[in-house]
Amino acid sequence: MPEVDLLLLFVRPLQQADFRYIVTDSVAAIFYGEPRLTLAVDLVVFLHDRDMARLADIFPANDFYLPPPEIIAAEARREQRGHFNIIHLATGFKADLYLTGRDELEAWAFRFLRRVQYAGVTVALAPPEYVIVRKLEYYREDGSEKHVRDVRSMLAVSGGQLDQSVLHEWIQRRGLQAEWKLVSGSWKPAQAAYKNRIALAPAFAQTPPMLARVLSAAVNGIEAFPVEVEVHSGWGDAVISGLPVLPPRFLHSTSIRWVVM
Repeated sequence: MPEVDLLLLFVRPLQQADFRYIVTDSVAAIFYGEPRLTLAVDLVVFLHDRDMARLADIFPANDFYLPPPEIIAAEARREQRGHFNIIHLATGFKADLYLTGRDELEAWAFRFLRRVQYAGVTVALAPPEYVIVRKLEYYREDGSEKHVRDVRSMLAVSGGQLDQSVLHEWIQRRGLQAEWKLVSGSWKPAQAAYKNRIALAPAFAQTPPMLARVLSAAVNGIEAFPVEVEVHSGWGDAVISGLPVLPPRFLHSTSIRWVVM
């Protein structure tokens, strides 16, 4: 059997059927942080009455387990935390579908979702602030260390992308200050004047002195804002200025699109 991609297995049918969704939890944390093993993808989905019958069409019974329609309808009536799962029978891969309900945080996440390229498909990804807040809530509920690891990984890799005011507003509104203090530890956001010397990608090592501007950078498929890179011939490193500051390891990546000016 050909290799099955966990994310596309569930996202592609939803997109083809025009369902509104965002990818969150562990898979989103992998996009914003470090890779780790997961056999499930969490999706927040807008599910209207007319959509329930269509689920059986896009996830057919010979390939997927889908709960009975009355169970899905009961979950959809919940104002918060309506939830059911879909299981791919051949692999055991699972999608946990969380229904939007009346949660203000989820409404905010849909307004500020990020569209990223993954394996040739445009995927709707929850904003990192949302993923962190949800991870803090899960940690408060079940105490699992995986949520701590995921948040710390996101801070290490994508901390410069976070909107600090938005993040802290939601932390306060959800009463998560204690969890944030424990999980974030000594982490501090990058300062506007931050500069860092890094090794340049090999293609730049032989360039003459010039100013190169990163007009668009795809970091783990996530579009980043422009930053300036001052290239010095002969010693192959650079000074990065501006925000967000990209983690040094990404500047070696072929996924970054450079435009030299």
